Amino acid sequence: MSYTIKQILTPVDFSETSQQALDHAIFMAKIFNAKLFFVHVIEPTSYQFEISEMMSLTDKIKKLAHDKLDELATSVHAEHGIYKPEVLVESGNITSQIVETADKIKADIIVMGTHGVSGFEEFFMGSNSYKVVTQASCPVLTVQKNAARKGFQNIVLPIDDSHASRQKVKHAVEFAKRYGSVIHVIALITEDDSANRHKFDVMLKQVNEYLEQQNIPRKNKTLVGSNIAKLTMKYANDVNADLIIMMTEQDESVTGYIMGPYAQQVVNHSQIPVLSITPDETYISVGGM
Repeated sequence: MSYTIKQILTPVDFSETSQQALDHAIFMAKIFNAKLFFVHVIEPTSYQFEISEMMSLTDKIKKLAHDKLDELATSVHAEHGIYKPEVLVESGNITSQIVETADKIKADIIVMGTHGVSGFEEFFMGSNSYKVVTQASCPVLTVQKNAARKGFQNIVLPIDDSHASRQKVKHAVEFAKRYGSVIHVIALITEDDSANRHKFDVMLKQVNEYLEQQNIPRKNKTLVGSNIAKLTMKYANDVNADLIIMMTEQDESVTGYIMGPYAQQVVNHSQIPVLSITPDETYISVGGM
């Protein structure tokens, strides 16, 4: 089954990083002819107020945020010629509200910044981004503040020998077709012996055959080391990558901890945008992928 994008959710906190993520979301909306949704989350204040005062203050902040978002949506529509983004303002826990909003609008992807600022603007620190990544049912694209380059010419696709690892291949193919990308397939090995090498050679062969069927330009690399997160990020920098695609959950595999801590390190520290995908337990492999 192919993957496509029709609904894009972008959390907006009016920070520099949020703007970078928004730029990527706008570009993606153009590429996929998708609808954009802006969401701003207002966290409960820690100050002591009477309930009536609290509700009044929250309503005022919501209206201010909604007006500001609507102004932004109008500007984006006029400047970029895409559907006018729909504006949503929620209150509560940042992570929960983003995830719930994505489910409510049936988002195909969440595009968000990994850092932001405090004050009127809500802040999205690395931990919040990773919580969204691990809780969202749809893929999440995380963008750091220096990721100003839009589009994905070079996509890094790390693989292990688990069944779940193969699920991200269809996402990589769809992005490569839409953006005209080269996919860099990397095998990550923590224990370098003949048995592991053979397993990864088989996996690389399967992935390459599938990419060839889809007419996707590709390159291959096997990387060996104890910290596969650092290996991934260094390789991505070396090939001037625009995107890293990975799974979010941990699976037992030859590589050990390809998911979990690996994913968290990459999401929180990569200077290159990361597309994180949660494994689908109902996924059925087609054509080896």
